Amino acid sequence: MLVALLVPLVIGAALFLFMLVRAAIRQRAAPLPEAVAVGGVTNFFDTLGIGSFAPTLAWLNFRKLVPDRIIPQTMPVGALRWLVAAVVLYTGLTMLYAGIEDEDRIEPRP
Repeated sequence: MLVALLVPLVIGAALFLFMLVRAAIRQRAAPLPEAVAVGGVTNFFDTLGIGSFAPTLAWLNFRKLVPDRIIPQTMPVGALRWLVAAVVLYTGLTMLYAGIEDEDRIEPRP
């Protein structure tokens, strides 16, 4: 069941990432290492319940990494790869913690 949820998510994210990379190559654009690090840190904050868009917006405005007119488009695109990685990681860890090895044999615990 969990694999049935993860496979479309990963396929969709891979397709989106492919289109993003293709557009970046066409425009000769590359992400700044600082922007990639901010995405990772703020999505970790999101896991803790702090949120990711508000700290990202604050950092983008503080460092003037992108023009204000493209911030609404930049934030979801920048968060996607980290969010997909987090979903796959946390789902896998949940399966390990719950002791689910074979999805066909899932039995409720007493």
